[in-house]
Amino acid sequence: LTAKKELILHFVDCLMGAIELYKQRLEWLTSESRQIFGVIQERCIVIAVDFGSAAPTEFDLCREALSMVLLEQVTQIAKFNLIWVAQDLMKWQQKSAAVSEHTVSSAVAWLWKLDRLTAASHSSSAEALLEARSDEAVSS
Repeated sequence: LTAKKELILHFVDCLMGAIELYKQRLEWLTSESRQIFGVIQERCIVIAVDFGSAAPTEFDLCREALSMVLLEQVTQIAKFNLIWVAQDLMKWQQKSAAVSEHTVSSAVAWLWKLDRLTAASHSSSAEALLEARSDEAVSS
């Protein structure tokens, strides 16, 4: 096989362009809320919020991370809901709500009003997941 220098340089340019696209995609996939939660691909989700017995600073970090995913990723889907895992489960909405600027900001405000000291039972997480699955959610 023989190839002219121009053809080889063209292939090098194509490969370098492809490598750059892969680098950009990998950087995007591992940045911001995607670094913690991955990429949300479903159109309708319910997030079971279970921070366990987190210390106050950890609790705030968890809320910050969840706020980030709401603002960065949930804004790109169709419907969502939040369920607070506690002794008595609390839902942000009774059923999944359509995504809008208003509903996302309302969910973030609701999240920041949650009380860290709300006791959860050992079965609360399982109950929250069952409740999430009873909604019209595709993924929990």
